[in-house]
Amino acid sequence: MRKLVAAVVAVLSLIAWSSSMWSAHAQNAYKCHGDPVCQAKRDGRSVEEAKQRQNLLNKCARSAGISANAWAAHTVPAGPKADRMRACMGT
Repeated sequence: MRKLVAAVVAVLSLIAWSSSMWSAHAQNAYKCHGDPVCQAKRDGRSVEEAKQRQNLLNKCARSAGISANAWAAHTVPAGPKADRMRACMGT
């Protein structure tokens, strides 16, 4: 009986842990489509910091010759444009 209770507790703990990991992933993956207020809430930043980050993203995308939406969607292929974007963003 104790082994059964221990097994049930272990399974329930694993389910609770995996659901909390999923919700954290979903929160980080939430797309704001350039809305600085949404980005500030999502990232735990001030709205001003989110605006500065979005402006930097737009400026770097223009200088690299790609769209900010393509960069956010991870559709920019590896190569010189992606390298320029990373260098400009500081990553």
